[in-house]
Amino acid sequence: MARAAARSGFFQWMWLYMPKVLGAWVMIAIIAASMSTATGAILATSTVMANNIWRKLPKVRAHWRGAALLPLQRAPAAPAGTCQ
Repeated sequence: MARAAARSGFFQWMWLYMPKVLGAWVMIAIIAASMSTATGAILATSTVMANNIWRKLPKVRAHWRGAALLPLQRAPAAPAGTCQ
């Protein structure tokens, strides 16, 4: 129980000592930052897969070159809603 309390200390401090509106905005900022990090990781993974794996397949190499490889890079990220 003490470990759980130690891990949630920041949130308890915000709940007890900060104005609720400011605390809510800080929480929103934390969630937005973690979503942005997750989006970057998904896009980076799909780019690595497109450049290092799919591009080396003979059928893919014949049709997808240079800038045309971009849709192939973004395809795995589409289900997660991270395409921009």
